[in-house]
Amino acid sequence: LLRCRVRDHHRLPSAQCTRLCYLDEGAEQFDPHALQPHWCSHIIVGPADVQFTDAVEVTPEVQNLIVRVNKWIQELDGKRPKVVLSIGARQTSDVWRMEVGNPLKKKNLISNIKTVSCNTN
Repeated sequence: LLRCRVRDHHRLPSAQCTRLCYLDEGAEQFDPHALQPHWCSHIIVGPADVQFTDAVEVTPEVQNLIVRVNKWIQELDGKRPKVVLSIGARQTSDVWRMEVGNPLKKKNLISNIKTVSCNTN
């Protein structure tokens, strides 16, 4: 049984704890129905890669995984986990430094992240 850790202080209103589940492209054959809905408050899927061209690339394997997870979530009753796309988890600090160090590249990257985000949900 998964449980939240006990907090030193109470939050108002009370909230459930965050339970992150990570599915990467290696989970290509994973059946989301194997998960119980209460196991994960958030399902992190990815990674999507950041390119030097400011593009964000979602591999077909990750895209397929997102589709299957979203389909499973639509079938659930009650509280549904949120799906989060992991972007740039495999990139080195050099790639990030290059992408966010230049205002124009940063603006393009943000725009591309928004586009990918909207297209994957």
